[in-house]
Amino acid sequence: ALSAFLPETVQAFVANRLMDGFGLILIGLGLGLVIALLTYHAGDPSWNTAGTNDQAIHNWVGVPGAYVADLLWQTVGIAGSIFGFLIGFWGWRVIRRQAVRPLSLRIILTIVTGLLAAIACARIPAASWMNHPWMGGSGGVLMLDSIAHWFAPLLAEYAHSVVALFAAALMIMTLPFAMGIDGDEWRAIASALWGVFSGAVMALTHAALSFYDWLRHYSDPDYVAPQRARKAQARAKPRRAPILGHENDTDDEAATDEDQDEEDIEE
Repeated sequence: ALSAFLPETVQAFVANRLMDGFGLILIGLGLGLVIALLTYHAGDPSWNTAGTNDQAIHNWVGVPGAYVADLLWQTVGIAGSIFGFLIGFWGWRVIRRQAVRPLSLRIILTIVTGLLAAIACARIPAASWMNHPWMGGSGGVLMLDSIAHWFAPLLAEYAHSVVALFAAALMIMTLPFAMGIDGDEWRAIASALWGVFSGAVMALTHAALSFYDWLRHYSDPDYVAPQRARKAQARAKPRRAPILGHENDTDDEAATDEDQDEEDIEE
């Protein structure tokens, strides 16, 4: 219908701006969720805490942020920030016109990643200003206790710690898929990681060899490091004097050519 009234360029402009606006909304929602979690205050009005009309709100997102933050802190704890991060990341991909599809799979993986993060954080003691003693919230503690109970006969007192570490490893594996990273981005990430790893290995190797050379040089007067030996040989190598004969021959050839050109002109 719009094609009958608006030119193609105008329609493309409007469609792109709508996509940009949708991406900015997602980024704002994700950022607001993370800020609400980080500025959580147990005294703010919430589902578990009654408040008055003139009560000061400590949460930077206001009353909605206080309610959402209390719900997430009580259920999944700090793992709730995973949801905010992923929503904001999807918004960034929308602005850059990168695929987030299939959205249903991303949502399922986001929930799974958040639950795994809650289980992993259920072994981290919480701060004194929180109502729950563990960073994974009550939901994370319940899930960790249930799973650890299955492995208790095998792992004994280490069951909770092992399950939490395993959940953290799975969370790291599922997070990139929830973010929607495609094959080309995977290859770029792998290339960057390999570059960082190989550079670090080369730097450590060079530092270790330099330290070994320094230690041998000052503990053994007769030892000369290979690098110093090459430099000493380069300094001791005599310089070759320029061969003047070649230059004279070149000058004679040039003079002969000029004489030949003058004879041709006279003829």
